[in-house]
Amino acid sequence: MIDQEHLKVGNEVFTTDHGSAVITKVARKYTYTTNRHIIIENSRLMTKHTGYGYSTYDVFKSKDDYEDHIKKVGFIEKVKQELRNIDLNLEQARIINDVLKLGVEE
Repeated sequence: MIDQEHLKVGNEVFTTDHGSAVITKVARKYTYTTNRHIIIENSRLMTKHTGYGYSTYDVFKSKDDYEDHIKKVGFIEKVKQELRNIDLNLEQARIINDVLKLGVEE
């Protein structure tokens, strides 16, 4: 996802709902782009909620960053699903707890 340092005039941004746009103005509260639908709320680094029932969307530096994010989230979900399906014994659960530093106590 995007970070504060990327909010500079001329930089490109990408959202899942409206594609890409170029930053045209960085103000105190909002960052504006060439796409009137992409107004970034600086404090949240998400598109502005219009108050008319529209959703907010994450903002990425590029379409490639967005696609990498989707791959990462998909992979993590698959791993979580597989862990739910595994019948672990106590020793295996302890090892996973130690490796992932979960801090779960018996």
